[in-house]
Formats: sequence, structure tokens, C-alpha cells
Amino acid sequence: MSKTKTQPKLDLDRPELYINRELSWLDFNARVLEEALDQRNPLLERVKFMAIVASNLDEFYEVRVAGVLQLHESGANPSRPDGLTPAEQLERIAPLAHQQVAEQYRCWNEDLIPALAEEGIFFWEARQLEGEHLDFVHKYWEEELELILTPIVVDPAHPFPRVINKALCIGALLESQGQSMMGVATVPRVLPRILQLPVQGDGLHFVTLAVAPGHQGRGIGQRLLIECLALASDAELRTVALEVRPSNERAIELYERYGFTHAGRLPKYYANNGEDALVMLTPDYEPAEFAAHVDHLRAEGQCTRDQISGIAIE
Repeated sequence: MSKTKTQPKLDLDRPELYINRELSWLDFNARVLEEALDQRNPLLERVKFMAIVASNLDEFYEVRVAGVLQLHESGANPSRPDGLTPAEQLERIAPLAHQQVAEQYRCWNEDLIPALAEEGIFFWEARQLEGEHLDFVHKYWEEELELILTPIVVDPAHPFPRVINKALCIGALLESQGQSMMGVATVPRVLPRILQLPVQGDGLHFVTLAVAPGHQGRGIGQRLLIECLALASDAELRTVALEVRPSNERAIELYERYGFTHAGRLPKYYANNGEDALVMLTPDYEPAEFAAHVDHLRAEGQCTRDQISGIAIE
């Protein structure tokens, strides 16, 4: 009579048996991105999937990553079935999220924008407008935007304001009675981020809101950068990231002087010419170190404004 073989007891405490919740969510979003990349899908469906990917990532960082970051900063290392600590989760999340964003921009700039143009749907930047479209945008500014955009002055008596989550904020150099000061205007969410222009021929034309190039090179970028770093320091963030054109050498020089280092590249990031974007990061500061760095930059900025003529920040 044969004996029945006993199956070895499964050790359910083995971390490799479990999938991390946050990394699994990124895999799910990657699947949504695949639908945007799939040329077999209708064009507008691909655009919709692209928007869903972006919206998902916003919520992922607002809720999921924020929670992991809070655990990490608190020093707590709760026991998880997958065995990953908060720090290890953040380390694995970053490259996957960066890869998804880079693929988003590549697909949008190289695949979707040209495909939309072939169907008569065009996206323009402000510098590309002319004729009826340029007149329409000027009129839209005078009759719709200027009336509701109220700049908030930033000076020693009025610190950099708290900005609304996901809001579009515009920095401006305000001039009054021979004096200049920096101001920040928040664009209300009720306004469209993409504006449809008058129909010309058989196509649809759109433009995104932007800062006029004629107001660049006047020190606005430097002062905005300092105040944004101050805002990050006040919020006790440890790092700040930004994107810049590789051709904008003066801006890169400024960022490097302010402590940013090169961290990567986003291919085909800028829609107007397909130029890549350099990703630059600040060091991983301790809160006190970050605050001291901002104070130093503010003191330095008081005496260098006349030295940065010609620097254009994008």
C-alpha cells in the first residue's frame, strides 16, 4: 500500500510571493499607456487614453506616493508582506514613473500631434500665431483674461503665496512708479487650458496659454526660481526637479549655479520643435540645509540682477 506524499507547507511569510501595491498600480497605468500607443485604436481614443494616464499619475502622487513619503519621513517602517520599506518603495517608484512620463511626451509629440494634424487638428504655441489667430488671442486677453487675473505681489512683506493644487500660475514682473516687483497670478480653473482658435479652412486650431517671449531676460526667471525653492523649503520638501531645453545654455548655467544637477533627459519634450528636455534636480537637502541655501540665494540675488541680462527661462 503506497503512502500519500505530503505537500511541503507553504511559507506565506516569503516576500517574493507578494506584489507591492504601489508598483502594481504603476504596472496598471503602463497598461493604460499601451492603449494610447496602440495605433490600432481610433486616434481620439488614443488621446483620451493619454489624458487618463496623466490624470492617474497625478492622483497616484497626490495620494499613494504622498502616503509612502509620510511614512518615510516619520521614520516608521511598517511590516509589509512584500518586505519593502517606504524608502525602497520610493526608490523603485521614481524610475518607473519617469519612464512613463518620458514615453507620454514621446508619444504625444512624435505620434499624436502629427496624426492629429493629418486630420486637420492643429496645436500652436503663442510665437507661431499670426493674422486672424493672433488678433483673436489679443482680443481674448483683453476681454476675458486680463479682467480676472490678479497678480499677488511678492516682496519682503508678502512672501510667496501658497498655490492651488494643479493650478496654472504665471510669474510677472510688475512696474509701478519706476519700481519693479515680482507678482504671481493664478489662472482660475474655470478657464480652458487649451483655447480653440477661429476655424481656418477645414482644420481646427488650438493654442496653449504662455508668457510672452518679449518679457523674458529681465531677471523674472531668477526671482521666480528662488521663490519656488523657498516654497519647497517651507513645505519641507527635500528635492526640486525642473525641465529645460538643452539649447538654453544660459538657463542651464543659472540652474547649475543654484545647485541643480543633471538627472536625465525626456525625449521630444517640447512640442514646437521636438527638442529634448534635460531633467535637473537639487541635492537631497535636510530641511535646515535647504532653508540656509534659499537664504543664501536670496542674498546673492539682490546683487546679481543686473548681471543676468539675456537669460531666458522656459
